Amino acid sequence: MKHLINIVIVLVVLLFTKTYGDFISFNSIQVDGVNLLLQILIIAFVIQWIAYIPAYFFQTEKFYDLTGSLTYLSVFIYCLIATQSFENIIFGNLIVASSGPAGGCTSPTRGIYAGGDPGVNTIQYITTAALGNAEDFGDMTSARSGMCGTSNSVRGLFMGGN
Repeated sequence: MKHLINIVIVLVVLLFTKTYGDFISFNSIQVDGVNLLLQILIIAFVIQWIAYIPAYFFQTEKFYDLTGSLTYLSVFIYCLIATQSFENIIFGNLIVASSGPAGGCTSPTRGIYAGGDPGVNTIQYITTAALGNAEDFGDMTSARSGMCGTSNSVRGLFMGGN
């Protein structure tokens, strides 16, 4: 009975994802007559399920970070190939490169990147419509990594971190 409930939950999540994808992708890019967002959702779903199988059998969570990175890169590369948008991947240089987790916020015109390892306290932004380098947006009160960022079209908020 428990397996049947899990299968029903998976089917509901899959149906919700497809419905949500159809709802938000009205008049979006079509690739071979199929909505690009729907193709991306299917790719991400398949990668996550393929990674779930060994995680379930070995009862481990070691696959999650690798799976998230693999999903992101796969979707990104698929979008570049499907839309032939290779000229759009060059943004420029960051002011301070960070090797660790940093916080990020976006608006329709700007992306903001703050903190990271090792001991970075800078806040930088890029203008998404331009191919220029990152610009200095100021400094945080202390160096932090592992932050989380959230935003709407007007304001951004960074929280947490070490």
